[in-house]
Amino acid sequence: MKKIISLISLAAASVAAVTLVSCSNDDLEKRIDELDSRITAIENVLDALNDNIKVLQSIASGQTISSVVEQNGQYIITLSNGTTLTLTQGSVGMGKAPLLSVDSEGYWMVDYQDGNGAQYILYNDEKVRAVGIDGITPQFGVDSDGYWTVSYDNGETYEQVLDENGNPVLAVASGATSDSYFAGVEYSDEALILTMKDGTQYIAPVVGGFLYKIDVSEDEVTFAYGQTQIFAIESKGTIADVMIHKPTGWEAWINGDNLYVKAPSSESETKAVIADSRKDIAILAISTSGHFAITKIRAVIDGAADPEESYALAAITVSETTSESITYDITFEASTSFRYIFQQSELTAPTKTEVLTDGEEGTIADDSTAQLTFTGLSGETAYTLYLVPSGASGDGALTRREATTSAYTSYYEAWQAGHDIMINGVAYNKATYGDGILLEENGTISSTSATAVYFLKSGVNYSQSNSISLTGSATTFMVIGDDPSQRSVLDCSFGIDYGASNMNIIYKNVAITSSNTDRRFIVSSVAFDQVIFDNCFLEWHNSGTPHALMMRQSAVQLLNDFIVINCDIHVVNDSSWLLDMWNGSGYTLGNFVAQNNVVWSSDGIKRFSFIHHTYGSGVAWNSITMENNTFYNVDNGVYDSSQGRQAIVRVSNVTEFVSIKSNLMYVESTAGRNGFLLRTNNDSGSHITDILTTDTWYSSFDSSNGGIAVTSGAGFLYDGMETLTASPFSSVDLSSGTFVKTSAYSSVGATR
Repeated sequence: MKKIISLISLAAASVAAVTLVSCSNDDLEKRIDELDSRITAIENVLDALNDNIKVLQSIASGQTISSVVEQNGQYIITLSNGTTLTLTQGSVGMGKAPLLSVDSEGYWMVDYQDGNGAQYILYNDEKVRAVGIDGITPQFGVDSDGYWTVSYDNGETYEQVLDENGNPVLAVASGATSDSYFAGVEYSDEALILTMKDGTQYIAPVVGGFLYKIDVSEDEVTFAYGQTQIFAIESKGTIADVMIHKPTGWEAWINGDNLYVKAPSSESETKAVIADSRKDIAILAISTSGHFAITKIRAVIDGAADPEESYALAAITVSETTSESITYDITFEASTSFRYIFQQSELTAPTKTEVLTDGEEGTIADDSTAQLTFTGLSGETAYTLYLVPSGASGDGALTRREATTSAYTSYYEAWQAGHDIMINGVAYNKATYGDGILLEENGTISSTSATAVYFLKSGVNYSQSNSISLTGSATTFMVIGDDPSQRSVLDCSFGIDYGASNMNIIYKNVAITSSNTDRRFIVSSVAFDQVIFDNCFLEWHNSGTPHALMMRQSAVQLLNDFIVINCDIHVVNDSSWLLDMWNGSGYTLGNFVAQNNVVWSSDGIKRFSFIHHTYGSGVAWNSITMENNTFYNVDNGVYDSSQGRQAIVRVSNVTEFVSIKSNLMYVESTAGRNGFLLRTNNDSGSHITDILTTDTWYSSFDSSNGGIAVTSGAGFLYDGMETLTASPFSSVDLSSGTFVKTSAYSSVGATR
């Protein structure tokens, strides 16, 4: 950040000069600390401000977004042109940073928060365009006197920002009344919405299946006069039209999945224009659905190069990808040899010099083509081929092509090849847990090993007619459906007996069913470290006394983590629960997590609980997390005086934290029924009310029959519950458990 360096040098020198005359060491340290804080704040402001401007420009231009991920208070936005941007909404002392906006005609406006309101950004007395393929991105800095500066040529030159009276505008990095840059940031699977502080909103669609990316590694690409360079195009979705905007004297065209750019053959053909957009080769791609992506290449001329030379060229295409290999086809022009480096895309990209020095040498066939195949790769991983062709006139430009290996069609094959399988966000692999066991026909599952990792072949229903018994030193037991695209079926009528203490019990990609009237699916008289259901279908039938999937009822049957994520739970009994607890005192269980689950009944309204207590008030837990779950025609039933008021989760206490947000509960009739998400017996609900927000959950119950119940001290709490007045679903399929949400509720409930 060269604009900050001069400010740091000047400010540090000023402090040193003053302190030599009149300050003690303590005063000196204090002033230096204060200076460091101000400098750090301004650095943070500049980074966040310039990143936010890029986001605003992209959204105001109508660019499509592929994904939005929130990380530590920031939003990581991937555009449909492959560019990744960071939006910061606070926590960096934004202070009186310039507030940019775009008017209805697509021109930049700025409010310097000086009381004068928004005004047009002017450059050479002309308004600066923000949108379209010729839009300019202002880049702000701070000069050595502490005043705002702005660049319109990608940071090559800066000038002081002047207010309407022609005075420079002082940069203030902290002490403002607001820490956020935008009035609001909202995102869902369908749209990202930025709300400005004047109420103006900019909306960009989120479309995961659309991409048009030009693969460029450098901020600026240097051309010799008359030189042609080739850039790889990566696209997804159906592209209806592509338009190219280029400076005068330049040529650009598309051939297959490559973009060709040719520089002017002499200086007389160039047009000197200051605005950075005039140096850009800009490509506008429009999908058949009307979504579009804008991507740019910033091109500059090296005037020392000989325009008469014939430059070596290489056009790279991807001809085949598998889960373990990538094949590239390469076409050469004016080339006699080439060198290349192939590596994972996440590694630092090599320079042209490094490719020529350290790269492998390839062979060009008589028809000026070559084919490179790389094997032994990891599935679902991005790799890049970096290549430099050479010819009689010298070395051509560095050309690159990225490709991603396809997903594994077998979890077992991926495991045996040493690759990670993600379960609840944690990587599991053969190196840690040993060889997997592939079951291709019905049979008994049992193990005495320290770890047992089973893969159930798809298309075969595993009817476990006897107990699954794990004995000896077993510490980890995993059952994984082999085909990532569908769940394998495990009908385990007699449940599973776990004999080893502190085991990890994990099910992933499995449809678990049980029709036995006597046995729970998981049975144990020992402690568990964790039980995880990840992307499972759960359905168990009981006639007579209902049974849970598992029961904990004494101090020796402890449990650390109980995690249910991405599951579809079909409730077929009038009273069903995953975990049944009896009274417990003197001990605390671990962490309960339920995220992105769909729980539904297809036969009227039925009672359901993740954690239930047949008798008494149950056991204390460290934490409770319930986020983005959908409940349809399942609730807590009617009030039962023998068991007290129940809930989706009922515990005696929570010792650390509760996070309940973005859940969606709908029943067709609430008459006489209850819809409580959580009930505890805490003496104080302070730790709960501190964490709940006003967007906690949406329910068809009103506050008298739903909410968060804390029955000691704090009474009943209804924090964060929004009452539904109509169904939040545009369509419902009870046979498959498919619930399509209306746009108003796209950001809450489970996502499928």
